[in-house]
Amino acid sequence: MKVIVTQEHIDKGTPESACNCPIALALKDMGAKDVCVNQGYIEFQLGDEYWWAEPPTVADEFIEAFDDQEQVNPFEFDILNDYVPDIDEDDWADSDDLGEY
Repeated sequence: MKVIVTQEHIDKGTPESACNCPIALALKDMGAKDVCVNQGYIEFQLGDEYWWAEPPTVADEFIEAFDDQEQVNPFEFDILNDYVPDIDEDDWADSDDLGEY
């Protein structure tokens, strides 16, 4: 899946916010729900699919730079669904830590 982070996402994004960083906003614009973006993993629901993905280096570097309030530019990257936890929808929305699954 290609994720496209625009200047609008960057302008509206909040540093150190897993749910409102530019990457999270880009995913939400694609229809994703329950979005959580951190260095090391991205998780969200898109339609009936639950996604857990390890972001590529370019995305991790973007997250670090944005959180440090450095200048960043629009970019795009591809992610693959690395892991789909065997949980029901209610548990997914209530989970603070995917590691418990």
